[in-house]
Amino acid sequence: MIQRGVDLIVSIPGSPTAMNAVIDEAFKAGIPVVTLDSPVTTPNAINIDMNSYSYARTTALGLAKLLDGKGTILTVQGIPGTSGSELIKAGATSIFSNCPDIKVAGDLSGEWSNSVAQSAVLQWLSSNPQQIVAIWQQGSMFMGSVLALQQAGRPLVPVVIGNPDQNALAFWRDNLDKGFNSAGTANPPGAQ
Repeated sequence: MIQRGVDLIVSIPGSPTAMNAVIDEAFKAGIPVVTLDSPVTTPNAINIDMNSYSYARTTALGLAKLLDGKGTILTVQGIPGTSGSELIKAGATSIFSNCPDIKVAGDLSGEWSNSVAQSAVLQWLSSNPQQIVAIWQQGSMFMGSVLALQQAGRPLVPVVIGNPDQNALAFWRDNLDKGFNSAGTANPPGAQ
């Protein structure tokens, strides 16, 4: 894109540092680089992001309140090592580490994909018979987590709805009368 002389580069980088050299090269060529939801460390990029740390604290605090501060949970991260995933994980950890009666039994990678999360949660559930009372997930993996619980024959427990999509909200609405409850927050465009 630099060689073609584009006017702007927009990226969601998978690493906070891997693209720094090429971003610096684009900067020298007069091409602005904007990153979304995954900040990089070079000062030559324009990082646009919500406050992922605060977002995660909100969902973790909501879940902790829902659970009255106790129980064994699973956590499902996005893509480990990426800026966004690490900031979200740190925000949730800041809440759960102050809740001594909430135990994280498994910390899984769902890669912000329902199918990957479903596979990871199902694999964990099949090899760990212990009861869990909730699943905290970073976002975009709600239905994968719910489907894994159903496929494993486990009771439906609160699954955090981070960055909700229509399926997650519809599921919540359709299952309220069956006792399903959760906590959640959005990654609204206005927060960018």
